[in-house]
Amino acid sequence: MHLTFAINDIRDPQKRGGTFSRTVKLPGTDTINRVLTGIFEIALNIQNTSTTNFNPDFNPNLKASCIVSCDSIEQFRGYMRLRSIERDRTNLELIHYNVELYGDVSNIFNQLADHKLSELSLSEYNHIYNSTNQVASWSLSYTNAYYYPMIQYGHTDGINWKVDDLYPAVYLKTYIDKIFAYAGASYSSSFLTSSPFTKLVIPFNGSAMKMTSAQINARKFTTVTSALTDNVYTTTYYPFIFDSETSDPSNQYNTGTGVFTAANNGDYEFVVRGSTYFHAVTGVTLSNTSAGMYVWIYRTSGSSTTCIGSTVIHNDFGVGSLSAGQDGGTLSFSYTTPTSTLLSGDTVYVWVLPFANVSSGTLNWRLNSGASFINTINNPVVSEGSTLDMASVIPEDIRMADLLASVIKDFNLMVEPDRTQPNKYNIETASIFFNSGT
Repeated sequence: MHLTFAINDIRDPQKRGGTFSRTVKLPGTDTINRVLTGIFEIALNIQNTSTTNFNPDFNPNLKASCIVSCDSIEQFRGYMRLRSIERDRTNLELIHYNVELYGDVSNIFNQLADHKLSELSLSEYNHIYNSTNQVASWSLSYTNAYYYPMIQYGHTDGINWKVDDLYPAVYLKTYIDKIFAYAGASYSSSFLTSSPFTKLVIPFNGSAMKMTSAQINARKFTTVTSALTDNVYTTTYYPFIFDSETSDPSNQYNTGTGVFTAANNGDYEFVVRGSTYFHAVTGVTLSNTSAGMYVWIYRTSGSSTTCIGSTVIHNDFGVGSLSAGQDGGTLSFSYTTPTSTLLSGDTVYVWVLPFANVSSGTLNWRLNSGASFINTINNPVVSEGSTLDMASVIPEDIRMADLLASVIKDFNLMVEPDRTQPNKYNIETASIFFNSGT
């Protein structure tokens, strides 16, 4: 058997040729005839219509994987192509198969193709974004995957550092290990597994660490009033309670008390909307036709309570009196608070005070069903005390193959496919490679 071996440029593993043979004549032994399922028979009907050969029989139109060995030592892996079949004219039972052998030229770069770093998963390294974990990273090794360097991003004077002044950097070796695992490959290297390489990091280069859609949704809630509520008009303000939830994945809102309790730190906006009107239970005399409603939204953090938003909605009865059963002063309202930073455990609730200038009679204030109280996440960035999803740290639009190629070129590394284990690569610096070779 004559084999032509391609010499791979170990300095540029992205360029790799393939091994091939001249035509090889295989005798039609019982074993070979059985492997090729008697393909020489003219009346044979091939059953295999899949994309995988020998499923269930041999199909000459598909690649047939093969291994070429010499004295039990593997020479190369690849596939066999059947070119023709010869039958001896004097002995019709004597069959020969003319085949060609081609080495498998695929390598890790073919497998990585155009896949991006953002497709890698670093979820096992998710952690709480706080000073404890930031300081701890300074004494941990690359096996922890991340490190918080003191890089001046323009948020600090360089002396006083807050939690949100520091962003995690990912160890370069972590990316290399993840890339090989993604490609279903492995490597052996004294250089890539020792200092100084294991101390190299890739800093965070984004504008902000964004929360995932799951983290954003976990912070939201939506509640409504399920039925019309009828309240006797007084000059005392009282809680505005929405008694039905349509969405609250983290169980933050209490429909009995009307209190929202933040499960996570973050920046929130709260929206309250609906429609109301006044209803005369008896004849009502008004000293002034003005009507409306005050709305206050409070936040309690620890022992401190502050108003994070308030509004007043005006309308006019248009008449100086209402007869029993008459409605008036209809109001539609929608109010959004300014952005407020909440800590886990902080509470938010709504209070209202309707107003009308009643001289005599009984007036009720009614809230229509379908009024709602919701929150939105205006600034979906990871804040102190929240869980940091490491996916938000990975650079965008960087190909895995480009990062791996740059490491190989920058450190003048030699990459050689292992001769005994498929999908394994031996990677060393040029000096180590040539000094250890034979």
